[in-house]
Amino acid sequence: MAIVTLSKNSTVLPDFHSSNDPAFLVLNDSIKKTDNAPVAAIKTTHTLAPKQTANADFIISWYMPNISFPTGGQNQGTTVEGADFHFYAKSFSDASAVAVYTAQKYDYLKQKTLLWKQTWYDSTLPWWFLERTFLNISTLATTTAHRFRSGRFYAWEGIGCCHGTCTHVWQYAHAVARIFPELERDTRERVDLGVGFDETTGQISIR
Repeated sequence: MAIVTLSKNSTVLPDFHSSNDPAFLVLNDSIKKTDNAPVAAIKTTHTLAPKQTANADFIISWYMPNISFPTGGQNQGTTVEGADFHFYAKSFSDASAVAVYTAQKYDYLKQKTLLWKQTWYDSTLPWWFLERTFLNISTLATTTAHRFRSGRFYAWEGIGCCHGTCTHVWQYAHAVARIFPELERDTRERVDLGVGFDETTGQISIR
């Protein structure tokens, strides 16, 4: 994990417990110090005139390339070819690399994020209804769903339970098809009509 700031007026403190910086003295008493868990911090400084404002942009990035599947219970012995790394591990080497990429593309990524928000809420429908229609797709941001290094999509029926992008769940998960059509199309071709297809019976046999 990494935390960086785009502000030029910044100070990095590898362990602020050993710092005499007044900005962090108030935190020293509230955060317990342990020998194996130093608390780092980044400080940005701005001098403001009356009614003046300033922005300080920070990036929190992480890199967790490995995929781990249960080896016991109903899925004992489950092996998934090519499932050793997440898809994004092909593009980044560590959390610092993710932070560097984000910093370099920051204006573009911010603009696209705000454009998505503005486009989504530019509707005659009330905001609470829009929120409710989009809640289910949040599943894709959990460990229910994975994208392997090969690009193949894989999902549990529930987190860690009932493996195999099971057809009685994912064949009628319409949000994926509408928001990420390429991912959905690949799932149909590579899973339903690929590893999950029984040519003898013509059956899509994943559960």
